[in-house]
Amino acid sequence: METLLIDDSVDLMVSLLSRSPVSFGWCTHRCRGSLAAMTQNPEPDWSTRLAFSIAHEVRRHRLAQGLSAQQLSDRCAEAGMPIQRSVLANLESGRRTTVTVAEVLVIARALGLPPGVLLFPVGYVADFEILPGGWQEPHVGLDWFGGQLAFSSDDAGSLKDSPLALIREHQSLVRNLIRTRQTQMAFRARLEWAQQQASDFSSKSAELDRKLTEIRRELVRAVDEGLFQDQEMFRLQGEEEALVKRQEEGARVLAECDFLAHTLTSHEMSVSHMEARLKDYRKMLVDRGLAPPLLPAELEYLEPAAMNRREKDRAPMRDTGIAHGSGTSEAGVSRLRASELESEADPRQEKADRLRAMADLLQGENGIAELFRIAADKIDVLLPDEERGGG
Repeated sequence: METLLIDDSVDLMVSLLSRSPVSFGWCTHRCRGSLAAMTQNPEPDWSTRLAFSIAHEVRRHRLAQGLSAQQLSDRCAEAGMPIQRSVLANLESGRRTTVTVAEVLVIARALGLPPGVLLFPVGYVADFEILPGGWQEPHVGLDWFGGQLAFSSDDAGSLKDSPLALIREHQSLVRNLIRTRQTQMAFRARLEWAQQQASDFSSKSAELDRKLTEIRRELVRAVDEGLFQDQEMFRLQGEEEALVKRQEEGARVLAECDFLAHTLTSHEMSVSHMEARLKDYRKMLVDRGLAPPLLPAELEYLEPAAMNRREKDRAPMRDTGIAHGSGTSEAGVSRLRASELESEADPRQEKADRLRAMADLLQGENGIAELFRIAADKIDVLLPDEERGGG
């Protein structure tokens, strides 16, 4: 009888512990030899296990940032949706077995994290129950959640022509255009500097020629007089060498000006081509009944009226002071600088655009333009579909 009482107490303790996702509870990653196997309690359903896993990740990241439950609650309120400390405590302890999408979003914002990392513990477990009975590595779930992966060819086909894929291609065009414009501005700055140097050289070129002519006459005279080892001869040779070097530097500056001017023209035509393609793509989105994303500040000139109108109707995301990185309080998420866009543009796309611009520049010159177009088309073939633009 005494033994039975002890066993009952142990079962009760194990049962209580198994309900806590923080300690030894049910989890959506595989645990061999867990306390759950020692109990007779039925396994929670998948949605409850997922809620426990989310709670575990909330606690993990909260403690990693040195935050108390009350501090996290305060941050949630700053993010726009109060979540009481008791609610967070019940969630983390397992007494609360559900969590809403809104709560995941606000808690992620409060922790300065992408919401997906609370759903899928990337880097902390080897595999994860993404769907009931469906185990994958956590990063696979995160890619699927973000629309970057499909589990079947049918799903992939639907995703390819989905609004998400179209908007992502739009953003790729935006990034390519911004990157090319930045390169164009860098070349323009270099050209202005080189032109200034060339102007300085041109103003002194006649004087340099005159001095060099005089020095060489003096050298001829010294040779005629047999002054091969004289200090005057060494002085004249040194001055001649210095003047020749200055002339060579001037010639290099002039050549650089020509190169930079030609390259800048190529970039200007490339930018013009990409601007037209982006405008056409945005029109296509509108024709399909989709809402094109707001353009970044660098590209407002493409649609100034639409940009101004939509900015008035759109409340910017408040900078609560809790996010990591640059604040977005003045203009909202879509107004981040180009360097803060989420991913780098494909350099092959930029090269294809540059080649087409060169083809336009060399129109009619012995078929060279056609060679540039062929090269650009070959690069397009190598590009993934979501990175390939029209034209």
